[in-house]
Amino acid sequence: MKKYYQLTECLLRLIKVQIEKYTGLASIGVGPDAGINGFLVVDEVNELLQFASTLIGLMIKRKEDELTFRSILSQTQFYLDQEHLRGYAGWLIDENNIHNTEYKRLERYKADMAEIISSSMIVDKSKPQPTNPMQQQCEHDSHSIAFKITDLVIQLRGNPELELNESVAPKHALRILRKHAQDDGRYHQPKIYEEIERLHLQCSEYLSKSSLTTRTKPLSKEEASTIRNNHTKQFEDLLVQYQKCNSSSKLFSENPEWYDIAGRNQITPPTTPGVYSQGLFTNKTAIMFSIGAIAIAMLIYKLMITSVTNSHTHSLP
Repeated sequence: MKKYYQLTECLLRLIKVQIEKYTGLASIGVGPDAGINGFLVVDEVNELLQFASTLIGLMIKRKEDELTFRSILSQTQFYLDQEHLRGYAGWLIDENNIHNTEYKRLERYKADMAEIISSSMIVDKSKPQPTNPMQQQCEHDSHSIAFKITDLVIQLRGNPELELNESVAPKHALRILRKHAQDDGRYHQPKIYEEIERLHLQCSEYLSKSSLTTRTKPLSKEEASTIRNNHTKQFEDLLVQYQKCNSSSKLFSENPEWYDIAGRNQITPPTTPGVYSQGLFTNKTAIMFSIGAIAIAMLIYKLMITSVTNSHTHSLP
């Protein structure tokens, strides 16, 4: 059941990162995942926890179910694709500690998934599609985020001094973008700008065909804290169950390997081998975020809130 172990460990690493992400971003109140996709990330974690529970249930029974396995594998890949889309757009507009760390982590996920697919002898390489309304919303919002930030970059590249309302573009973020928009700046690097234009067009075409409306209700710090406690308990329970299936996993070694978020790995020592305390996810997750990166995240949040009133939902230019 090697491939079941591999996919379960990939899911557990992904769950941990997503809980840290929505908790940390909600604690500072900005960012695409907190301000725009906060509740979608929460919904995503709910699904990922169920995926992991299903796989562990099969392993406990020593039962293989190829249809279920491939479905979970495809849906996990779908979520990774959406995170990559948002992360790539963020990296294009400003290379910083958060975006670089996310890219490194996504590359490791990519390698993990490639190994699982290879082990499973899966030849179908078609792009995973959303399988339910929540996943459709996640796909829509991911494209909406990428569109709005690349659209602003294109405007500023044409006119770095473009007058923008501070309610749309916070001063710190705008300062970074204006710097990149200068003739010798990041947005005039041919390869970077070609990718910005390509992504802008890709997202514009997607959104022009979408009938959904971007979700903009922000996830509050209090809500995130309550949900985190519940998710952490479920996560720890799954670790206990998984340890019974595969006690030799590296996740239960003295120095378990978990993927970083925002340039650091905040893991508390296990209270019991393989079992982590409630301190696994700290309220200080966002402390290490750079000021520049926070400003960019705030910009994305404000852009998305503004876009709703400007009717960029059913038909985009």
